[in-house]
Formats: sequence, structure tokens, C-alpha cells
Amino acid sequence: MSAHAVDVQGAMAQAPYVDAQRSTFNDISGGRQINLGPITINQHSEDSEEKAEAQRKLADWLTPLNFRQKQSEVYGKRREGTGDWVLDDERFKEWQAGDKRTLWCSGIPGAGKTVLASYIVNHLTNKCKDSNLAVAYIYCDYKDQSAQTVYGLVASILKHTKTSGQLSMNFTIR
Repeated sequence: MSAHAVDVQGAMAQAPYVDAQRSTFNDISGGRQINLGPITINQHSEDSEEKAEAQRKLADWLTPLNFRQKQSEVYGKRREGTGDWVLDDERFKEWQAGDKRTLWCSGIPGAGKTVLASYIVNHLTNKCKDSNLAVAYIYCDYKDQSAQTVYGLVASILKHTKTSGQLSMNFTIR
């Protein structure tokens, strides 16, 4: 750990309590400022590996949900050509253009809704790769309802945008 880095986990362990729902994260000159109620941590890290590790630990502390991993797993199961039709569908085009706020995909369990969603996420991620846009997504599973609280789902979007390096950018949720 560099001379300027702060042991975030150690500082949190010394706190009488940590209320993640009321914590804030701010950019400061040369590092990060983490406000955990009664504790404020200024983290200055000059080593990019240390900084990446600290950010990973902070993101994991924020929420254990990892929808990037889920996206990778689901997209990896997709067969070539599956979902190609959706990009030409008028409803998808209207949604992508912002003319429609919701793109609804209904079907019986096992029909392929999740695989289709992963195809759309992959398409949008590739399309936005070289722009100032970020694609944030969540996967809800009826088998894991206890872990998918409103706080956890919102925190996972924050975690995703943070680990994408896009936290400080303006974004619109549709």
C-alpha cells in the first residue's frame, strides 16, 4: 500500500457501524473521499493496481450482486444467430431511439427472455463503447429474491457505473 493510501476495510472495521444506505462517495483532488457517517476517509493512491484493488473492494462492500458476471454467463450460453431479429424489430428501434420508455419482453419461463436481454445488453455495450454513454443493467431472478432488494439493485447500478469509470458522468435512466 502506498504511503498515501488508506486501508478502507480497516477503517470500516473500527467504525461502530457502517450504514451503506446513507454513505456517500465523492471525487476529491488526487483521490477519493468516502463519507461513512461519522468517518470520512480520504484515499490517495498513486499506484493504479492499488487503486483498482481499493475500488474493487469498495464496490464489493457496496453490494455483492454482480450482474456483469451474470451477463457474461448468460451471453456465453447464447447460440450464434439467437436474437439477431430483435435489432430489426420496430419496437426495439423505437425504444433505442428514445421514442418508447419501456421495451417489454414477455414469455413463459425458459422461453429465452434472459438470453435475448443479454444480446441487447451486449449490442448496446458495443455500440456505446467509444462514447460518453454507459449501459447499466440488472438481472432479477425469482430464485434469488432475498438478495435482490431495492437497495441492492440500485447499489449494483452504482457499482457497475463506478467500475466502468463512468460514475462522474451525467446519465439518464430509461
